[in-house]
Amino acid sequence: MSRKNLLLGITDANVSTETPPPTGAAPNPTGMLAEAVRQFPARTVAFSSISRSVEQAKENAVLEIAPDLIEASLVQDRLELPPEELASLIESIRERGQLIPILVRPHPENAGRYQIAYGRRRLAAARALGQHVRAIVKALTDDELVIAQGQENIERKDLSYLERAVFAAKLEERGFSRPTIMSALSADKAALSKLITLATRIPRDVLEAIGAASKTGRDRWNELLSAIEQSPVALERVRDIVSRPDFSRRPSDDRFALALQAALSKPRTETTRTFVTAEDGSRIVRIRSGQDKTVFIVNNKSHEGFAMFLAGELPGVYARFKARSSTESGADLGAENGHS
Repeated sequence: MSRKNLLLGITDANVSTETPPPTGAAPNPTGMLAEAVRQFPARTVAFSSISRSVEQAKENAVLEIAPDLIEASLVQDRLELPPEELASLIESIRERGQLIPILVRPHPENAGRYQIAYGRRRLAAARALGQHVRAIVKALTDDELVIAQGQENIERKDLSYLERAVFAAKLEERGFSRPTIMSALSADKAALSKLITLATRIPRDVLEAIGAASKTGRDRWNELLSAIEQSPVALERVRDIVSRPDFSRRPSDDRFALALQAALSKPRTETTRTFVTAEDGSRIVRIRSGQDKTVFIVNNKSHEGFAMFLAGELPGVYARFKARSSTESGADLGAENGHS
C-alpha cells in the first residue's frame, strides 16, 4: 500500500480522486476498464518522472572508470605537465585516495568511451598507479565541455597567463564563438583580445618551447611580444636560444627569462683590432674598429704626452685627408671622361 501511495503522490495533480462505489456494490467491468484507460496517461507520467530521476541520479553519481577508456579533451589547456607536480599527486592519491572526481562525457563518436572535460592530472596519476579513476559522467555539448574545462581551471587558479592565452587561441581556431571563450576563461572582451593577440603573434613553437612559465604575468609576455615585433632579428635570436639542447632542461620561468634576454639584446658587431708600431717594434696606438666607430687608444704610461700631441695634429691630418680625397675624386672623373 505504501508503494502505491508513493507513486500516486508523484502525480496527485493528474490522478482522479473520484468517490469509489459504495461498499457492497457489484463491480462494473465496463466502468473499471474505462477508469483504467482514463488513468493510464497519469500513471505513465509517474513512471516517466521516476525514470528521469534515475537518469539524473546516474549523471551525478561518481563512477569508477578505467583510464584507458578516457580520451583527451577537444582542446588541450596545458602546455606541459611538470613531473614533480605529477609525482606529488601520485603520492597523495596513493596515500589518501582520489578525493575529487574528474568530469567526463560519453564520447560523441566512440561508443563505450569517454572524453575528459577536466582532471587531466588526476587521470594521469590514476593511469600511473594502474587503478580506475573516479569520474562524474555528464552529457555535455562541445560548448558546455570547454566552458566546464576552463572554469574549473580558473577556479583552481591552475592555468598560467600563457596557458590561458594559448587555450583561448586554440578554442577560436576550433570555431568556438567569442562569448563561449569568454565564459570558459571568465574574461571580458578586452582581456580575451589581449590573450588571443599574444598567442597568435608569438609563434606557437616558441611558446611551447618556453612552456607555462607560471610565475610570468601579462606584462612580461607583452614585453617579449613587443621586442619580437620591433626587431626583425629578435625572433631569430629567440629561436636560436630555444633550440639549444640545454634550454628544455631549465625550469619554464627560466626559459622565458632567457628568451626575453635574447629578444632584447643588441646584436654583436664584428670588431677588428690593429696596432701602429714604432721603429723599435713597440706598440704606439691600438686601433679598435667596429661597424659604427673606430677608437684609437694610446698607452699614456709608455708614450706620455703622445695622445695630446696626436690630438693637436689631427686637424692638419684631416685637412690633408680631405684634400687627397678631392684629388682622387677629380682623377677618377677625368678617367671616366677619357673613356667616354
